[in-house]
Amino acid sequence: MSARTVAITNTTAERSDSIWGRIDQLRDIAYVDFRANFMEGIVTGKWALTQNSAGAWDTQASEAGRMGMVRVDTGDATQYHGPNIQADNSGLFIPAVDKIIAFEACIRPTTTMASDFFLGLAGVNATVLTTNGHSFTETNTIGFESLTGDKVLLGRGDKAGTADTSTVNGGDALVVATWYNLGFVVEGLTKVTFFVNGVAQTDTIVTANIPTAEALAPTFALHNYASERGYCDILWMRAAQTL
Repeated sequence: MSARTVAITNTTAERSDSIWGRIDQLRDIAYVDFRANFMEGIVTGKWALTQNSAGAWDTQASEAGRMGMVRVDTGDATQYHGPNIQADNSGLFIPAVDKIIAFEACIRPTTTMASDFFLGLAGVNATVLTTNGHSFTETNTIGFESLTGDKVLLGRGDKAGTADTSTVNGGDALVVATWYNLGFVVEGLTKVTFFVNGVAQTDTIVTANIPTAEALAPTFALHNYASERGYCDILWMRAAQTL
């Protein structure tokens, strides 16, 4: 059965208060806020891009009152090809007891994004997704995955190879040419709650699947699911952890 596609209205693409309202009121917070310098970071090397045979990024002009964005491109139409992108702050995010981690990004799948992808926090790895299959090489991750070529998202938590997924967005596919805020909050070592456009999802990730042994970095990986070239726009990312 094919996936249903349901758009959730998100006209401003601003950060979600349901995630950040609580975080912003706390003291002793380490912020890594890419909202203002995401494109600058691409240009100045604060992000690392590794190709699985192909893949690129390109800065784009502002549109509809939004700041400029980055378009991620798998580079060609060969199955499994595409880029792996990680921020250069790998030592910052480590889930721990009584600590809160928050992450959110604003992305837009394009009309040709029949792709495998991961968005979130992952251990430092030049190949978070496998180079020749629809699965993961990196075994410490928290974020959103889609490995079925249909833009249907799952929440993901993987602790040293013990992984679990959760239903997000009601099991519906992302709608092309539509902006989405995708985020999550890690509450100590207890649970991970995922958010789609600021709406908390019911299904969560629990202790057994929250990675603790490796520092995590903001990550986006995009590979061709089959023989169709994939693109995805990223407007901003934001992540923070209480100290």
